[in-house]
Amino acid sequence: MKISDILKNSRNVASKGLHYGVYMTVLAVLIVLPYTGFVPRLSLLFYLFMFIIGAQSFNIMGGYTGYVCFGHVAFIGAGAYITAVLMARMMISPYLAIVAAGIGSMVLAVIIGYPCLRLRGAYFAIATLSINEAIKVLILYLPEEWVGGYYGITLPPIYTPVECYYSMLGLMLATIIVTYRVVNSKLGFGLVAIREDEDAAEFVGIDTTKCKILAFMLSAFFAGVAGGIDAWFTTYIEPYGAFGIPKTTEMIAMCMFGGAGTIAGPILGSAILFLVGDFLWARLPYLHMIIFSVIILVVVLFMPQGLMGWLKEKYFKILR
Repeated sequence: MKISDILKNSRNVASKGLHYGVYMTVLAVLIVLPYTGFVPRLSLLFYLFMFIIGAQSFNIMGGYTGYVCFGHVAFIGAGAYITAVLMARMMISPYLAIVAAGIGSMVLAVIIGYPCLRLRGAYFAIATLSINEAIKVLILYLPEEWVGGYYGITLPPIYTPVECYYSMLGLMLATIIVTYRVVNSKLGFGLVAIREDEDAAEFVGIDTTKCKILAFMLSAFFAGVAGGIDAWFTTYIEPYGAFGIPKTTEMIAMCMFGGAGTIAGPILGSAILFLVGDFLWARLPYLHMIIFSVIILVVVLFMPQGLMGWLKEKYFKILR
């Protein structure tokens, strides 16, 4: 083996070791944080984790298959309502209710996916958006004694913020790890092939329908569990908040801002936009959405591949 190859391998090992060390350090800080007197701001991190999960789960479909689901919040809302009904009406354990929320959202993804995934582009986006609104209206007309109607559902007063914090943290880690494993699997290659040219992918023998359905189910599962944990944390849900379109647009913006079709992009985009949004909202409550929108617009215009694409370009330029 040449000396240059040995040095190159050594640099790669050192780089991986550094990255691993940084990840473990961040994880250790997040784990011990509730015991450091930072409890009053646990809700900030809780919702940051939730948006990372939402953006990453959207990324599975929108980033890797190119199917932009504007009704992604339907899975979060469905998970929240399944959890709320099971906890408030049937007195089921929060953890069992949250697992049921993920499974229920996967079933919903299958029901939505089979007809909607035959559509492409804007047609798919509009169809999923319409289904989200239809589910919201359905919730309003279902029996109030079960789903609460317009007034929503109040969950049992078992408020355990630290348990909810760790549950959302664990779900965020699971979402990232599973996404990484999927992307580097045969399914992941199929999803990328669909994004690049679906007709060509079908021509070479890829079962595009199966790939899209599996990705849609996986995306829905993580979103549904996140919605369930959120309902447990807030102890109250109502249809307009649970199925609000702004949630979807924020998650899409975070994913695209960081870099759709990458693992780190949704994490980076969610962290920056969520924290910037929280900072602006606290200081400029009437202007923060305008400033927030301008930031996103600038990035989309000048960094169409997101921050990760821009960083990779600059990084490789420096290396050259």
